[in-house]
Parts: sequence; structure tokens; C-alpha cells
Amino acid sequence: MKNGIFILVASVCYTFLLYHQGIGVNVLLLNLVLVISLFLSNKEYLKNKLALLFAFGALFSSVFAFVNGHFLTVIANITSLTFLSISISLKQQTIITSLFHVVYSYFTSVAEIIKRAKMKYFNESPANNVIRKKVVIYLSSIVVFGLFIMLYQASNVTFRYFIARFNFEFLSFNLLFFYAISFVLMYAFFRPRILVVLSIYERTLPLNISKSNFESYSLLGNEIEEETELKTGIVMLGLLNGLLLLVNFIDLQFLFNASALPANITYAEFVHQGIFSLILSIIIAIAIIIWYFRGTQNFAKQKTLKTLAYVWIAQNAIMLLSAAYKNNLYINEYSLTYKRIGVYVFLICTLAGLLFTAIKLFNKQSNFYLLKNNSLAWYNILVLSVPFSWDKTIAEFNITQAIYKYKKPDLDYLYSLSYQALPTILNYEFKKENQGNLEEFGRKFYINQIIGVRPCRMLLNINGIIHFEENYTWQSYNLARCKGYDELEKCIAKVPFLQHSTLSNQVKLLATYRNLNW
Repeated sequence: MKNGIFILVASVCYTFLLYHQGIGVNVLLLNLVLVISLFLSNKEYLKNKLALLFAFGALFSSVFAFVNGHFLTVIANITSLTFLSISISLKQQTIITSLFHVVYSYFTSVAEIIKRAKMKYFNESPANNVIRKKVVIYLSSIVVFGLFIMLYQASNVTFRYFIARFNFEFLSFNLLFFYAISFVLMYAFFRPRILVVLSIYERTLPLNISKSNFESYSLLGNEIEEETELKTGIVMLGLLNGLLLLVNFIDLQFLFNASALPANITYAEFVHQGIFSLILSIIIAIAIIIWYFRGTQNFAKQKTLKTLAYVWIAQNAIMLLSAAYKNNLYINEYSLTYKRIGVYVFLICTLAGLLFTAIKLFNKQSNFYLLKNNSLAWYNILVLSVPFSWDKTIAEFNITQAIYKYKKPDLDYLYSLSYQALPTILNYEFKKENQGNLEEFGRKFYINQIIGVRPCRMLLNINGIIHFEENYTWQSYNLARCKGYDELEKCIAKVPFLQHSTLSNQVKLLATYRNLNW
């Protein structure tokens, strides 16, 4: 089997590094194995610029999986690896169509493995007859050997004690099933399958528009010629530019003059609502431009339509910046959450779409160019987001903002974040009521937990973490976890009354697991 040795070795590494483990150095080590093996198995990857980009994305995200262990690093890493494996099979691709190839490849891998095994080992050839005979001999020998081990254990105490020294408990059904899954995944990684029809069609798509004759079409029973479409486009984009100019003018007026808001509309409602409707309107705007500039209108001597398109793109960009400013106001008024960070991501992706649309018009690029570069921009945004410790950033921002405004942060939301946010929350919990009198606050904090007046959400979170840490080994080590547990220990050490509390004992247990695992 082609690449068979790489598939087997990678499957073993995958199982050894990831089975019952968290996010840590294992992700980095596995990526090094996979990327190096892939390039050794096929030198063509070194000549493919897109493959090199995905390889960099895989290694970059795996490094930050080791650094901060955030779930976003795993998403970026899986995305990079799957696109890397498929990239060499496609001469011209977009991220979106690559997804179809990836899904097809991974979902059909089991059937492909069975098919190839049947073709290779079960046809009636002299070589396969010899193989089948050897398999029967070896399997029967192993069964008989195992049977006699059981008999000798039953009849000899010293032999039973000798065999008991060999611990085979790790060979469980779950482990074997995990290895089988890893083998299928590695098979799809090293031997990806593609949708041939889609691949062939994609290769025929040009990146530039060539001048051709206009093909008339019917709309509502009317025959639309080139001149008619030009005039229709000028009227439509002219009206839409005027409408958007009014929208932006009113929007900016309200942004800089909160007292001008309509009755019964709060400032928070004004700055928060309508983000996704805005993005949808811009996508429709891009679609309209794509339609009018799909062919001969790119070469028209009349530049009015193209000028109106540029103006409309600029006005949509202004509306996006206005929406970003609204989101910023809303965050400052309330707090930072993943959903509000996601709004910025959507706005950046949409802004990239407008930018590539303008480039498409200027350079007379095709719609395929627009799709290819937009999807590549989305991938790059995903990879570039992995260096940040988002949970800790959110906790620090929200607590700092709450203290500045003399408000209470949303602790229910903060406690739903990962262990990276816990030290920041614990510091706030210890300091918020007693203005530095940690001993007195520690006494109240401890008593409240015992009598159940205020359930210790911190303790519940730490107990949940311990449940996973009990099974983790060095493979799950990452720098953020180590630093986070150290910070938790330091927080507890500041409060003498909590030194022998359940909370303190659990934090020390976390530190013990961390030291043992590393």
C-alpha cells in the first residue's frame, strides 16, 4: 500500500499522543510527525505554495496549542491539516470547494480501505493464497499459545505471579477502537480522495475575465440587451448609493449625538442591533456587483456604472466601520463576550470581501478569483487568531471595566470560561468586598461555603478540571495550564484563613498533577 508505513506510524503516534489527553505538547508533536511525513512521502508538496501555507498554518497553530491550549487552536489546526492533505491533489482550489473534497475524502475512507484490501488480499492469486495460509497459521498459533498460558496459570502459582507482573490493562476495547479511528483518519490524510467532477470543473475556471460578446437574457418577459442592462445598472446603483448615503448620514448623526435617538430606544439597543442584517445587506450588495460585472460591462467605455460600484463599495465600508464602532460602544457599556468578538470577526471578513470586490473590478478579475481570495482570507483570519489567550483576556477586560464603573461583573459568564480565567476571577472575589483585608474576607468566604449561603463556583470549576487532570500525562502539558495553576496557588497563598480549606487543597492537588504530568 502506497504510504503504508507513514499511515501505520502516524496512527500509532496519533493514538499514543491523543488518547484520553487534553490540548498540549501532544498537538505540536503530532503535527511535526504528520507534516514531516507528508513532505517525505510526496516531494510535490514542496513545490505547492498553497500546501506550504497550510503547513505553516498547521505548525503555527500547534505551537500555540502548546502555549495556551485554547480550543480555537485545535479548530485552526484541524482545518490546516485537512486542507494540507488535499492541496496537492487539486491544481486550482478555493477553501470552500476544498471543504467538499475533505468531507468526501474522510467519509469514504472506510469504504476505500475495505475495497483496496479486498482487491489486494482476497482475489484468487497464488501470492494471496500463500498470504491467507500464513494468516491462518499465525492466528491459530496465537490462539493455542494464549490457551496454554491460561492453563499454565491455573496449574502453577509461581507462573501466575510471573504473568501478573506484566500489566496489559491498557489494552482495552476503547483503545483499540481509538486506534482504528486514528488509522482511518491517517489513511484519509495520506491518501486523500477528491471529487473528480468538481476538480475538473474548477480547473477550467479562469481568474481573469476575457472580453466576449454579450448574451441577452429574458427578465419578466422582456429581452435584456447590453445597453439595457447598463442603463438598469446605473439607475439601480444610483438609487442604492443615494439610499445608503442617507442611511450612513442618519447613522453617524445618532452615533455622535445619543440624545437624538428615537423615543423608547435605548443607547444599548441602538448600538447592538442589526449587525447580521448589515452583513447580509453587504453580501447582497456584492452579489449585485458580481452580476453586473460578470462579463462585458467590465470593458464598457461608459465608466458611470463602474464609478457607482466603487462609490457603493466605499459607502458599505463606511457602514462596516460604523458597525464596528457600535460594537465597541456596546462592549464598553456592558462587557466582552465571545459573541461580541465574533461580531468583529464577521465584520473583518465582510470588509475583506469588499476589498477583493474592488480589486476584482479594477483588474477585471473573475468571480472565481473573488471566491478564492475571500475564502483564503477567512482561513488566514482563523489562523492569526490563535496566539491570543481569549478567556483570560475576556476575564481581565470585564473585571477591570466593572471596577472602573463601580459595577459587578457577570461572574456567571466568567465562570463558564476555561481555567485560564480562574486566577483573575479568584483575585477579584478575594478583594472586592474588604478593600485589601484578605484575612477577614477569607474567613467570610470560607464560612459562606460551609453553610451554603454562596456556593463556591470556583471550587466546582476546579473539581471539574481535576476530573480530567487525573487521566492526563505529559502529553497534555501546555504552558497556559502550568501558569494558570501557579497563579491559583499564589492567589490562595495570599489568604491565610484559606490555607487548609477544601479550595486550597484542590488547588494544591492540581499543582501536584501538573508536576507529576510534566
